[in-house]
Amino acid sequence: GSHNKKLAPLISGAAWVLFCSHSRKVMRGEFAEFSGAANSYRAEQLGMLALHLLLLTAEEYYQQSLTDANIFCDNKGTIQTFSKEHRRIPAGAKNNDILRVLRRIQTTSKLAHKLQHVKAHQDDNVPFRLLSLEAKLNFECDLRAKHAVKQAIADGASFSTTIYSLPLEQASVFFDGSKQTSDIANELRYQIGRRNAR
Repeated sequence: GSHNKKLAPLISGAAWVLFCSHSRKVMRGEFAEFSGAANSYRAEQLGMLALHLLLLTAEEYYQQSLTDANIFCDNKGTIQTFSKEHRRIPAGAKNNDILRVLRRIQTTSKLAHKLQHVKAHQDDNVPFRLLSLEAKLNFECDLRAKHAVKQAIADGASFSTTIYSLPLEQASVFFDGSKQTSDIANELRYQIGRRNAR
């Protein structure tokens, strides 16, 4: 995930790389999200969610769980969040839209894959050719997430809002075109007070 608070405070960039150790084939993707809740942690969670959705799709298509799949991430908080079983999502939880989709995935998928931590920015101290496969793929994800943010800026995403919902998200709440990703009570009170003051 990537977030540049100075250049684009409202944009989170996320990327993922699927690598098959048997065929050596690779599938890649990156995207950006415009949100008032944008930050580095949300960017990491969006990337992890995208990967889980891809694995769920593969699981449903091939009718078998991917028991030998390993997911690597350089953010320990994201690994911890996606390792937990989420039976109930508190209304005040940050990024509760992501957590609700994760809960749906958990009720649908066997989630047999393993989540593991990979140290970030290993290329700062070790030549790229000497890095492990996981570190190289993580390096690529980082570059792609940063590119997604830059592309979103170039496309003018930092000046416009897009009304959208996440895949498998059953309901969303928007105020003035801005999606709510945590407890809506404060924003709801603000919006009611604003309209009453007119």
